[in-house]
Amino acid sequence: MPTEPALGDSLIFQKTGGGPIYVRTPLLVRWPIWSERATSPGGYSVYEISPVSEIVVQSDGGLFRVNLARVRHGDGQQP
Repeated sequence: MPTEPALGDSLIFQKTGGGPIYVRTPLLVRWPIWSERATSPGGYSVYEISPVSEIVVQSDGGLFRVNLARVRHGDGQQP
């Protein structure tokens, strides 16, 4: 699977001190299994997932791994 797709205007959030990770994206999160999902009319979903270092998303029929540590630290992947 390719890695590090451009996430566009996706947002990734985790409260200080840990806990679940929240991902707001127009992409479909395929892994890990999310515990909650809310959708909006604008085509975005917010996923609640357990703390992980990577997620797998689906975009244009392909699967992509996204390294969340790199996204959070702004290493070329602005959420």
